[in-house]
Amino acid sequence: MNFKAAIGKSQKKDLLEAVHEATHACLSQIPASEITLTIVFSTPAFAIQSLLNHIHLSLKAYAPLIGCSGMHIITPEGAQKEGLVLLLLSLPNVKISCGVIGSSLPQDAFLAGQGLGTQLLANLKNYRRELCLLFSDGLSEYAPELIK
Repeated sequence: MNFKAAIGKSQKKDLLEAVHEATHACLSQIPASEITLTIVFSTPAFAIQSLLNHIHLSLKAYAPLIGCSGMHIITPEGAQKEGLVLLLLSLPNVKISCGVIGSSLPQDAFLAGQGLGTQLLANLKNYRRELCLLFSDGLSEYAPELIK
């Protein structure tokens, strides 16, 4: 299996300009038709639904999109206070399943984790499972219970 990864980043303050810069950098490395998974990291200024919409439109391809936001983005140049980073993955013969837990967890984080697992496994019934990425954005105090 030949997997490919492309990284694009931007520190532009304008959302559309930042998305254009990051996606253009990525698409110069991987054709849109080969994208299997899109991962996005952004600072709070860009942590809005329109960011995701603009990324999908700019890529001109639909692939599952996951990610999170934080106060800084870690790049080779150091911690950046503003911007976004895109990671496009081309993973031939790999099945992707995405799930989400709402921002307000129920009383029992363990049960929420079981529900997430059921949701993720429903799409992978006949596939071998080898990797799980979990972004517990805003839920870090519950992460140990979620992954039990």
